[in-house]
Amino acid sequence: MLPQGSTVYDALCATGASVSGSSYYVSAINGLAEKQCGNGSGWTYAVNGSFPGKACGRYTLSGGESILWIYSTEKNPTMAM
Repeated sequence: MLPQGSTVYDALCATGASVSGSSYYVSAINGLAEKQCGNGSGWTYAVNGSFPGKACGRYTLSGGESILWIYSTEKNPTMAM
């Protein structure tokens, strides 16, 4: 369980995954980096099925949310954590 006031970024780091970048922009997770699969590829996230449109370090969790990290290529999402 994460402490009150934790963010999506905090939750990602708490998984033990190797994370590169910052709470503003995650550039790699477990070695899979942005642009590794094309210029438009990179990481994004969804909370409860919606894409918040803000940095993961600015999305404060209230508890019980479902967070999905998605690695998308120029064509479609290919990997999720």
